[in-house]
Amino acid sequence: MGSAMTKRHFEAIAMILATAIAKNHDNQVARIALVDVAYDFCNFCGTQNELFDPVRFADYLDDHVITERKKIEENERRYREESRT
Repeated sequence: MGSAMTKRHFEAIAMILATAIAKNHDNQVARIALVDVAYDFCNFCGTQNELFDPVRFADYLDDHVITERKKIEENERRYREESRT
């Protein structure tokens, strides 16, 4: 599978994982899960090139988690405002 993986696959997997992790509001637990998932993913792919480097993957996911958390918080804020009216 490692050779068939492309950057587009990598980004799609990162977005799915980031969305799931973003729903966990405990930052420390989320970060640990992020690094664990990154290492597992890289080991599963059987590659350590720049695209699948575990630390780089964790950082990439981290960026997406921040983006997803902002979206979730914005949706929660809108819901609370709409509930008041």
